[in-house]
Amino acid sequence: MKTKEGGGTMASLVSHEWLLAHLSDETIRIVDCRFWLGDPAKGASLYREDHIPGAVYPIETGDPSSDA
Repeated sequence: MKTKEGGGTMASLVSHEWLLAHLSDETIRIVDCRFWLGDPAKGASLYREDHIPGAVYPIETGDPSSDA
């Protein structure tokens, strides 16, 4: 699956169908790792607005591309 978001092309690691079938699987961890270099807070903000049920967001603060 490919989607167009923010001008770039993104590829999924699994299909929508596979994800839907495995949402209740306790051995699967869904990680929402969207990030925009020009706006480091945007990914976390979008995650808080809406995300896949059970998904976690690993980067709540800061810029993961910085040395700090």
